[in-house]
Order: sequence, then C-alpha cells, then structure tokens
Amino acid sequence: AYGPEVVLRVRNLSAANQRATVQVMSTGLVLTRVVAGASATDTVAFADNATLADVARAIQALGHGWSAALAAAEFAELASADLRALQGAFPARDQPAELRLHLHEAEDYLSDPARGWLIRPGGWPGGPQAWRIVYTAGFAAVPDDVQEACAQWVAQLFWQTKRDPGLAQETVPGSIAREPLRVVPVGVQTLLAPYRAYRA
Repeated sequence: AYGPEVVLRVRNLSAANQRATVQVMSTGLVLTRVVAGASATDTVAFADNATLADVARAIQALGHGWSAALAAAEFAELASADLRALQGAFPARDQPAELRLHLHEAEDYLSDPARGWLIRPGGWPGGPQAWRIVYTAGFAAVPDDVQEACAQWVAQLFWQTKRDPGLAQETVPGSIAREPLRVVPVGVQTLLAPYRAYRA
C-alpha cells in the first residue's frame, strides 16, 4: 500500500496536563499524559477496536481530556491495525497528533521469490515511509538442524573462553595445533548450508 494520509487526529485538551503524547505501536495506541510530574498511560488495543471509528470512540471514553476525530467520515470503517506503527510519540496537548495510514493498495508489482524482491515497473517513488509492505516469512518453528547449529556454535564459543584469551595460536609438534575461532565452524556451516541462498 502507498500514499500515507492523515486519518485520525488525537488531542488532549485538559489544562491539568503538562504534557500529552500519542504513539502508534504494532498492537495499539499508547496515550501518555503527565500531571504534576506523574505520568499516566492508557492503551487502546487494536484487537478490541477493529476500526478507526472504534478507536476514536475508545479514546473519547478515556476521559482526562482525551478526544479523537476522524479526518474524514469515509475513514470510519478502515482497519485500525493498518495504522502505520512506530511513527513516534506525537505531542497531543492542545494540538492534534495526526495519525497516518497508507490508503491506496498497490497492484502493479511482481515478486521475484528467488531473490526476495518486489518489482514495480514504474519504480517505487515517494521516498521513505511512502510504502507499506506486509509479508510473512520464516518458519513456524525453528528447524531442528538450525537449532543444532546454534547449539554447536555456542558450545565451541563457550570452550574457547576456557582457554588463554591472549592465545593467537598454539602448536605442539606431532600432538596439537589449534587457534581461536575466527570463522563459523565447518560443522555449523554444513548444517546451515540448506538455508542459505547465494546470488550473484
């Protein structure tokens, strides 16, 4: 999606508050106010307030000077969880904290699964924060061989700490030759090899 626009304005109009901020997190809004040096925080969860209209009503119900208004009536049924997360803590005391959402769905793109790229014929104009991409990747559970690779690597690093930390290299002719780990151990590399894709 692209084209972030202001969809919700939140403010705090209580004269009792010295400071008020609104922050968008991945799970909801965090509304913080400071009264006589003491901080009070309220949370409006997206799970409990599915639409922007629901969020606005929930903020209104908080009291303590909080108010919220949709930027336009047409935004009422938009999903609250689509608000752009981690926008920062906006000041809201006696001024609107403007929360944005990417309103336009992009359809003219292709995916290159081998490289993990999204390709758009016209490019990706608009600069930082102009686009919102949501995707699913990885495994539901960490594969056994990846867990084993981590365990082996940690074990080798642990035993390395038991040796002289100043040791650069140690050689006893006909008996031993060793040096501290400087690269990923071969056994660990072998376990991880199926999960690594090398591209030119």
